[in-house]
Amino acid sequence: MNPPPLNEAVGDESGKAGRGFAAWFTQVSQLLPWSSAAQGKATIDFPSIGAGSQQAITVAVKGAKVGGSVSVVPTSYLPGVLFNGFVIADNAVTVYAQNLTTGAIDPASQVFNITVLN
Repeated sequence: MNPPPLNEAVGDESGKAGRGFAAWFTQVSQLLPWSSAAQGKATIDFPSIGAGSQQAITVAVKGAKVGGSVSVVPTSYLPGVLFNGFVIADNAVTVYAQNLTTGAIDPASQVFNITVLN
């Protein structure tokens, strides 16, 4: 089965057509070998991160499974900080903020979009 082009509307589980990231994600996940995906949002307020170090906070992501591939996307850009994640247990993702600069950074609280491909 060939999915429609990524710029076309596609139906979701309710049968309604959709566009944007959710529609794109649905199409891509149907083409790849993952058996399921979990998506969540979490508001995270990392403490100050020393130069060249990192901080970690664990959040709940319903449906995440150990061994899944994690994508962590902040809602605003923060120069010098790299965000990534790791599924530490089913339904639990640890989000890491790595400071790549030579000075301390105290990130503001923000919402993160977290996707796990299982």
